[in-house]
Amino acid sequence: MDLIESLAGKDSKRGHRLMLDLEAQSFQSDALYCCLDDFVDLTRHSSSFVRVRGFRLAMAQVEWDEQGKIASRFAELAAVLHDQKPTVVRQSLSALHRVVQIRPQFAPLVRAELEKVDVSNYASSMAPLIAQDVAALRNRLEKIPVD
Repeated sequence: MDLIESLAGKDSKRGHRLMLDLEAQSFQSDALYCCLDDFVDLTRHSSSFVRVRGFRLAMAQVEWDEQGKIASRFAELAAVLHDQKPTVVRQSLSALHRVVQIRPQFAPLVRAELEKVDVSNYASSMAPLIAQDVAALRNRLEKIPVD
């Protein structure tokens, strides 16, 4: 079975395990950078699980992205920060911590996108958690110098 098909397949446990393995590999080498466009495409999938996998794997390639593909497709990727599913938003916000640590030049893009996150779109049980995640990321961004 193809890698992308496995990530988007119906077996959510298998897809999640695969994503974790691929994410760990991506932190170590550029072997999966060639799949970046496929990962970005997954962020538009109908399944929230698959959208998260796509975003996390795309962001895991940031260290190897000398061509600037992630920055050029950031507006498309950032759609997950406004997803209808709060778990998608939370996991995506979490992945951005590593991005701005490795590539501080992403800070302005992330700052601008955080301004658009509207926690009122989520249930009262999730809105405060998303607000905390946004605040934590903003706190990290404050430590990054503005160009």
